Amino acid sequence: MKTYPTYKDSGIAWIGRIPEKWKILRGKYLFRNGKETNVGMRVKHILSLTLNGVTNRDTEDHSRLSPSDYATYQIFEKGDLVFKLIDLENFQTSRVGIVDEQGIMSPVYIRLRAIENIVNRFFYYQYYDLYNKRIYNALGYGVRASLSAPELLHIQLVVPEVDEQEAIVYFLDTKLKEIDEAFEKNDRIFGSSDRKNGLLLEYKKTLISEAVTGKIDVRK
Repeated sequence: MKTYPTYKDSGIAWIGRIPEKWKILRGKYLFRNGKETNVGMRVKHILSLTLNGVTNRDTEDHSRLSPSDYATYQIFEKGDLVFKLIDLENFQTSRVGIVDEQGIMSPVYIRLRAIENIVNRFFYYQYYDLYNKRIYNALGYGVRASLSAPELLHIQLVVPEVDEQEAIVYFLDTKLKEIDEAFEKNDRIFGSSDRKNGLLLEYKKTLISEAVTGKIDVRK
């Protein structure tokens, strides 16, 4: 794949060099954190942050909760980013997702909503890259290792122009879908294996990282 013509040092160890015209900004200049509680049970659709992203929550998962419990949940809107940044010593749990529809989720989650003209899904991929690199785990603290919303918003992010953000999202959405479909077809024919699945996951992680940090130029 092609690269950008010129690069500069980002000054951030886990990002490295970035395209010359890209910026580095802290998340607080792009997003705000706010908690909108589900008072009066205005929203009844329950979502869950899983390793497969934000999904509809099965009724069996929350049958033990009473309606009053859902009144303490927070409301998320389409495009919001959601984070679970508690118990960071556990490396096998979901940490970041993007919301595709209105719903409610746990009050312990962090919600970020854009305050600038940006492509939310690009920053979802970038925050997901930080999850893959275990940056949240490295920055966590306390007995149950956690990060607060202000600390999350203090993390520096790579910011290309909006048209480049859109191009990167299109590339990743398309490419990752193609990869998954190809491997599913391969599994049906030859069967699955832990080694093959591990290689697939690492390839997808690398592709996301290289795209969101500008190591490859995916523009047409």
